[in-house]
Amino acid sequence: MNQAAEILDPEVLPMTGTPGGPTALPSAALQILKETGVEQSTATQLRFAFNEMFGQAERWMSQAQAIRVTDVSQVREMKMAREVRLALRQIRCDAENTRKRLKSDALAKGKAIDGIANVLKALIEPAEKHLQEQEDFAKRVEEQRIAALNETRRLALSAYMDVSGLSENLAGLSQEQFDAMLYGAQQKRVREAEAAAEAERLRLAEVERARKDAEALEEKRKAELAEARKRAAAEARARIEAERKADLERMERTRIQAELAKKEAAERAAKAEADRQEAVRKAAEIRKAQAPDREKVLAFAETVRRLAVPELTSPSGVQARAELAAKVEGFARWIEGTVASSL
Repeated sequence: MNQAAEILDPEVLPMTGTPGGPTALPSAALQILKETGVEQSTATQLRFAFNEMFGQAERWMSQAQAIRVTDVSQVREMKMAREVRLALRQIRCDAENTRKRLKSDALAKGKAIDGIANVLKALIEPAEKHLQEQEDFAKRVEEQRIAALNETRRLALSAYMDVSGLSENLAGLSQEQFDAMLYGAQQKRVREAEAAAEAERLRLAEVERARKDAEALEEKRKAELAEARKRAAAEARARIEAERKADLERMERTRIQAELAKKEAAERAAKAEADRQEAVRKAAEIRKAQAPDREKVLAFAETVRRLAVPELTSPSGVQARAELAAKVEGFARWIEGTVASSL
């Protein structure tokens, strides 16, 4: 028998009590027997039923506390932890089976059995948990290593691709597989960057061509606008000059016509005035010879009213002619109203 087997063999371990002995049950279990008030026969039955289990559990517990795994290389200790845990688990399961079998006797006996079994359970479960942790030490280390490797690989890939939707377990890939996957992501990012750079170059080239075309079009527009302005200015100068000459010629014709009309009007007015004065003189002579003074005055007033006002064509002349006609009419009425009424 090797050393590990000797350590794990319950027959080799020192006994802390014999089946049925007074020291096999712990004080907590004995206290339960006392507090539940079961009969002596029941207490004896329970002690015999659980005595050996407590003895075995105590022997295994002393070994369980001594096992400490701190490195993945402690394969022997992890194996020992498993065997001790399974042994304690078997004791716990035996106690549970015994509890179920004995509890059917009576309620008081069931309470005692439950209490004793719970004491045993409370005694074993922490050690069992401890041993499970020791047993799984390498497993936990491996899980941590896999998680760290998976996260490291996800970080490496995230530099070249979106890994938010990546459900693949990267740690499960071999290094060659992951290197190929990483290289593919790198090459894809390089191709995307090159495509983006080429697209940007083409866009900038198109922008530059558009800018040059716009500048050329603007220069052409400015030249055409300058030429149009030059032609418009020349046409405007020619039109203004023609209009100025036409205005001068029209003013000259108007001046000549006005002078001729003024001369003709003056001649007509002079002739009319001479004719009027002659007529007035003759009429006055006739009235003077043929009518009394009042009739002579009324005839004179009528003669005045009939005086011909010269035709005037200029704007100021038309106004002057209207004023002359009003004055003549006013003078005739004054003669009729003032002078004739006094005769």
